[in-house]
Amino acid sequence: MHANSTLIALLIMGLLSFSPGLTHAQQESPERIENIDETMGNVLGTEADPDKVTIYVFSDYDCPHCRSLSPRLDELQENYADDVSVVYVPFPALQREKGIQGAMATLCAEQQGKRSELVSYFVDNWTNIDTDDIGEAHNQFDDISSGSWRSCLTDDAMRNKQNEIINTARELGISSVPTTIIDGYVIAGGVDYSTLQQVVEFVK
Repeated sequence: MHANSTLIALLIMGLLSFSPGLTHAQQESPERIENIDETMGNVLGTEADPDKVTIYVFSDYDCPHCRSLSPRLDELQENYADDVSVVYVPFPALQREKGIQGAMATLCAEQQGKRSELVSYFVDNWTNIDTDDIGEAHNQFDDISSGSWRSCLTDDAMRNKQNEIINTARELGISSVPTTIIDGYVIAGGVDYSTLQQVVEFVK
């Protein structure tokens, strides 16, 4: 981070105060989680790029605001490809069976290097997808076999990883979706593109 953390918190608070759709509580000075890259790296099994701002998005496909936020984050990733890395964190906070299965499918797609593609497919088509369709989602890709996909969706190790993500989210104080963490700063609720862009400009 290239600026004083207190200053950035105040700047973000100012931006959120003008962000439409957020409650008063969401517009208050944002909490900052220290060592977020290390924490998330441990649970996701990934390593953040030290030269980029990593944005963690805790999201549930069953949440309409989460699905609305996704294309804004895609646009942010595209426009700031050299500065930003967006990481989708499957967090089925609503605890609906379809959302839980979607979260598991996201982890399976990650294992196959297809996370971004699957997230886009689910976001665009979620209202027309039922739980059984998730078991057939591998058909969206040419190089994932039916057997490996179905095996992954019922794999105990993958289920344990999903539970670890849920437990980590709760330990971080995350209870609602979407929750976006930018450079450790926690922003709960839907956020417009302009706000996301300005926060990135402050912290990159």
